[in-house]
Parts: sequence; structure tokens; C-alpha cells
Amino acid sequence: MSGETTPPMKKIALWPSASELSPTGVDWSTHPLSQVLNPVAIMTTRNAAGDTHNGMTVGWVTWTSAFPPMVAVSVAPERHSFAMVNESKVFGLSYLSNEQIKLGGQFGYFSGRDVDKFAKYGGVENSHYFAGPETGVRLFSESYSAYECRLVNVVKTGDHHLFIGEVVGCYRGNSRVHNALHCIGPTCLNAGNH
Repeated sequence: MSGETTPPMKKIALWPSASELSPTGVDWSTHPLSQVLNPVAIMTTRNAAGDTHNGMTVGWVTWTSAFPPMVAVSVAPERHSFAMVNESKVFGLSYLSNEQIKLGGQFGYFSGRDVDKFAKYGGVENSHYFAGPETGVRLFSESYSAYECRLVNVVKTGDHHLFIGEVVGCYRGNSRVHNALHCIGPTCLNAGNH
């Protein structure tokens, strides 16, 4: 007796190639990746001098190595944070709890080119931050976990680049992972040029 059955799942059509489709005005709910569940984090960074900070909401983050501990975060090159990470060679990741959904939206909607997000949103409900002692990037205190990373590699992957960072500082908050904020699909609260 075989265990093979007809898939009970609905097949999702693959999109046309990038040359056939512009991401502007696209219905992201039809994208094949729209069904992927991702934890939501705010990736923070600073300029090389350490006197300008920015952050953006991200959902495409993964571990890439245990020894040494390394993570990868996917960022589009047109994002304001993209240039800052390349300049400073450091970034932070603060994984958000469900109580931080408003913070995730605020850091995902407005561009750091236009507004100092930390001046506008830092210190409001569930958004207190501290400077990581290893890199100087800002991390959110109410997050369920936060990491300081030093950039070790950048890999182009289609319309995004992977920032691969070695974790040099790790922090655990009071919220637990079962209370983690998640998004489904590629949009993950991102609408601006972060």
C-alpha cells in the first residue's frame, strides 16, 4: 500500500520572469512567496561615524551558521538602510513581539531618508532602545531577542542582496518566542524606502 495521495493543497502559479513583470503595482498576494510565514524584525544600522542611525522592518532573515553564529538578512539595494550597512559594516536585528506591531509598521512605512525614526518613534510604547556595546547599533529592549552583527559578506540574489553577518552580541528579552510577531509573504509591513 502506497502512502502517496493527491496533494490536498492548492497549487500557486509561478510569476513571470522579472523581465516580464515590474514590482510596481503588483498584487503581492499572488506571489509564490506570499504563503511563507516569517518572523518580523527591525534591522538597525548606523553610519560609519556612529552619529546617524536608521532601522527598517524586515521579514526575510535566517541563520546561516552555528559556529561562528551567522545570520543573513535580505534587503533591496534601493533601501536607505542598504547604503548605511555597506558603509558601517554593522547591523542589528531586534525580533518583535506581538505587542510591537505598531513599531514594526512605523519602521516599515517611513524612509530614513525623510524622517529620523528613532527621534520620532523611540521611547514610545514598546519601543525603548539601547546601543549595543559591540557595534553601537540600536536594539529594542522589548524585543524577544536581539543581535548585534558585523558584516562579513554581501551576496546579490536577484532584486535583493543578502547581508551576511557574524553575531557578536546576543540579548534575550522578557517576551518569549511564542509571542513573536510574524508576517506572511514578501511585504512584511514594508512600504517605504527604509
